[in-house]
Amino acid sequence: NSGAESGKKDLLSLGEVFLELFSGEARFESNSFGGNQHAVSNGAASLSNDPHLLHMSKVPVCISSLIFNLNSGRNQYQLAREIEEDLSTILANRDSLLCNDVEEKGKRPFSFQLGKMYGRDEHISVILDAYKRIATPENPSEIVIISGYSGAGKSALAQQAQKHIVDLGGQFLSGKYDNFRQMEPLSAIIVAFTDYCQKIATTSAEKLHQIRTSIKETDGPELAVLANALPCIRQCIDVPSIKAVGVGLKAYHRIKSAFRLFVRAISSSDQPLVLFLDDLQWADPLSLDLIESLITDRENKSLLFIGS
Repeated sequence: NSGAESGKKDLLSLGEVFLELFSGEARFESNSFGGNQHAVSNGAASLSNDPHLLHMSKVPVCISSLIFNLNSGRNQYQLAREIEEDLSTILANRDSLLCNDVEEKGKRPFSFQLGKMYGRDEHISVILDAYKRIATPENPSEIVIISGYSGAGKSALAQQAQKHIVDLGGQFLSGKYDNFRQMEPLSAIIVAFTDYCQKIATTSAEKLHQIRTSIKETDGPELAVLANALPCIRQCIDVPSIKAVGVGLKAYHRIKSAFRLFVRAISSSDQPLVLFLDDLQWADPLSLDLIESLITDRENKSLLFIGS
C-alpha cells in the first residue's frame, strides 16, 4: 500500500510540474527546501481544476486535459507508463490532436474511438497492400513481419488489419506461441486452424459443401494424416481412420505435405488466406519449418503470412 501511495504522489507531482511548465504558475510552493507546501496562486489552482481555463491559455486541449487529469483527485492514470503512452499518441497525431476546439475532445482526457489505432495507418497500409497483391492470381504468396518491442502494439496492429481484410472478403487465421508451450510442436498453427475448422463447421450448408469438395480433391489420401495432427478437421469432413502416423522425420514430412495441401484447398484469389502467428520467438523448429514450407509453396499463390 505504501508503494501505491508513493506512486500516486509521484504522478501528482508530475502533474504539478506539467502545470507550472505550461501555465507559468506553480500550484504550490515551499518556504524552504523540505518545508511544508501551501497553495500560493489562485490562478494556478483554478487552471488545474478546469481544463478549459488551461486550454484558454493557448495550451492544446489534449495537453490541458492530461494535466487536469493528473492534478484532479480522480486521477485516471495509475502508472507512469500510461502517461508516456498518451504523450506518444499525441506526438504521433499532432495534426488531429493539437486542435483548438475544446468541444471536439469532449469531457474525458482523451476522446479516442475505441478499437481504433492512432499513428499506424502507414503500417496497416503495408499489410493491406500485401493482401491485395496476393488477391491477384498471378502474384505469389507473401510474408509480412511486424517488429517492435514488447507492448509496442504488434498484435493490435494485426488485429486492426484483420477487420479490413475480412471486409475485403479474406480469411484471417491467428495463433500465438507461448514460452511455456515450446515443447508442443506446431501449437500456434494448430490453434489457428482449429479455430478455422470450428467456424467452417457452423457455416452455411452450401459453403461447407464447397470447402469439403475442395479439401477432398486437394488433400485426398493425406486427409487422414492431416487429421492426426489436426483432429478438428473431422468437424468439417469425414476422414477415414488410419493408424497413427508415427514419429520421426518421415512422419513429419507427411504432416507438412498434408498441411500444404490443406492450405491450397481453403485459399484462393477470390478468398485469400491470411495466417497471423504472434510471438514467433517462442516458436518450435517444426513450426518454423512448416511456415517456410507454406510460404514457399509455388502451387499456392493466395497466402499472406504475418508474423510478429
